[in-house]
Amino acid sequence: MSTYLPSLSALAPKAINWSIALSILLILAGLFAILLPPLSGLAVTLIFAWAMIVSGITHFVFAFKTHTTGGQLWELLVGAIYLFTGVYLLLHPLDALIVLTLILAVYLIFEGIVEIIQSFQLRPRHGASWLL
Repeated sequence: MSTYLPSLSALAPKAINWSIALSILLILAGLFAILLPPLSGLAVTLIFAWAMIVSGITHFVFAFKTHTTGGQLWELLVGAIYLFTGVYLLLHPLDALIVLTLILAVYLIFEGIVEIIQSFQLRPRHGASWLL
């Protein structure tokens, strides 16, 4: 039984072809998202909802692998919150899109405020103006 390990030079052409194909696919997805923002926003919301459902199920599975009572209760609670939120987002995708957009806007506003404050605190240092 031989263990054949292909060399890097043999793998490079295949990797480059896959990379080009993935790049073209991502460019087309980006153009689609730019041309149809409501539909792409709805798609992102549904993907986010399914990710939360999968995460909730994972927390439930992990809860039974945890051996401490506090850890098990915590994992069950977090799993229930993730699962409930994911199902709610899945059942109300338009409301979820609005809420996720508002959460993102609030996050970006607070991040901007924190960076402005940091730039004033770091003002004596060289290059601190780039933060502002």
